[in-house]
Amino acid sequence: MILHDVDGPVSVTDAASNAGRAQKYGPSEDVSLTAPLGELFRTERQRYEELLRRLREAVALPEIRNAWLRESLGPDQRTLELDVVTDVKAFGWIDPELRTRLAQTERRFDIIVELNAFTQADGPEMPQDALLLWGAWKDAGHGAAIRRAQPH
Repeated sequence: MILHDVDGPVSVTDAASNAGRAQKYGPSEDVSLTAPLGELFRTERQRYEELLRRLREAVALPEIRNAWLRESLGPDQRTLELDVVTDVKAFGWIDPELRTRLAQTERRFDIIVELNAFTQADGPEMPQDALLLWGAWKDAGHGAAIRRAQPH
């Protein structure tokens, strides 16, 4: 559980189910850092959500069947691995197009996006721990379908 996710103390049951631990957590009223830390976590959450929004917008092309980040985003991670499965007809131009669309996001967030483009025939199955940005989980080699993400 993270400080910004709670408004008060968390019960043992809630902490165990949400964080896998059976201890009581919550912000302390007498700690002067509670408010600044809460603001820091809110800011980081907004930054993370903005990064995901921009990545989703970049891959929001009808020629792209699926796009996902290979691993969860960590706070120290400066390189993201983005896998894209595309139509055969778009394979020749999709890489430079996505690199152009991702350039501003890379600069804004000081990251490098390593892009791996595949056709549907040679595309890998999406790993279970991947973060789906565009497409359907079912199309990525898994059973359940989700709705296609819409750019904002």
